[in-house]
Amino acid sequence: MIAALRGDRAGALVRAGQVEALRGTDRYRRADITLAQLYTAMGDRDAAFRALDAAYRVRAPFLWQVVPDPSFDGLRSDPRYAQLLAKMNLGR
Repeated sequence: MIAALRGDRAGALVRAGQVEALRGTDRYRRADITLAQLYTAMGDRDAAFRALDAAYRVRAPFLWQVVPDPSFDGLRSDPRYAQLLAKMNLGR
């Protein structure tokens, strides 16, 4: 995520590809959450919400962290954020 925060889009996309390869494996159960963080840091809200929706569908154990985690601040003003929280019964 450091690459994304530094503005190194190419480096962030390489890391996203590495995480994508681990998606759905027992080795890395929080891949969708990490992808959402990466895409949020890159400013790609659509990709971030696709990753969060995927995490919701597979009932990712760390999905609740979108609420306190400041790395998701860039998504909070988007209506899809409130919809996600409502689906998780965490609505605000």
